[in-house]
Amino acid sequence: MLVFVTGGVRSGKSSWAEKYVIEKSQYVKTIHYIATAKKTDEEMEKRIESHKLRREKSFAKWETWERSSNIEWLADHFSETDIVLLDCLTNLINNELFIGVEEGDNRWKDPNHQQFVYEKIQHGIEQIEKKSSLFVIVSNEVVYDVIHDEVLLFYMKLLGKCHQWIVKKSDIAVRMEFGLPLFMKGT
Repeated sequence: MLVFVTGGVRSGKSSWAEKYVIEKSQYVKTIHYIATAKKTDEEMEKRIESHKLRREKSFAKWETWERSSNIEWLADHFSETDIVLLDCLTNLINNELFIGVEEGDNRWKDPNHQQFVYEKIQHGIEQIEKKSSLFVIVSNEVVYDVIHDEVLLFYMKLLGKCHQWIVKKSDIAVRMEFGLPLFMKGT
């Protein structure tokens, strides 16, 4: 089963997704958590620590996989009875699309690279979905306004394309608003 959870920043996506997988984990010993964030600044470091602390305080047993890219490499670590939570797709896309940008690499502008990243994300999701009983993916809605920044435009196009593909595949799609889940597909 594939569940997609999206919403704005600080809308409650991650905490809702964590509670959801805990509720579904009654016959599962461990919940696998794929963390895609990189510690890029002090605020991100605090958010990562907050997420870790919330999982540590829950009664569930979590196994965390810190994987900022190449999630497909994790698929062989899961079995058909496992529950997997990926948090979050927006970080994963950012990490895959802008690889090497710090060193001046501008391949993110190349349509072939963008397509490669899209297919790589698809492949990773499909591999993990096949190897788990429940796969929950958390992602952000980033911008609803007109975009004038070239970098953000490329990123948003890829994110939107990924979101549409995942929602088509998903059994359940949830949009979080003010901490409340709005079921857009399934229940």
